Amino acid sequence: ELHTKVAYSSLTSSFLPIILSTLLSIQTRIYHCNVGTDGHVSLGMLKDGWSPTLTITKVLTAIRSLLTNPDPYNAVVPGIAHLYLENKAKHVVAGEWTARFAK
Repeated sequence: ELHTKVAYSSLTSSFLPIILSTLLSIQTRIYHCNVGTDGHVSLGMLKDGWSPTLTITKVLTAIRSLLTNPDPYNAVVPGIAHLYLENKAKHVVAGEWTARFAK
């Protein structure tokens, strides 16, 4: 834990988005248009929206928000995004089936 704090404080803000985007992934496979099969999260603030004022807490809050409210226009999985835009009822059912059979 101490090593992590020291390493984080010594990072420059220009390298932080690169490090976060490569290290940040969701380990459990989920049915979501912004999460790839490898767990990569498509989050705009780690690409174009990066600012040195962003903190780990803000990034994690943004991920939580993205999981609740998908962004089909910044999708990693276009098929899921298309279903989300075209038929939200089927999208919900597909997500429920995925959750049910992923156990």
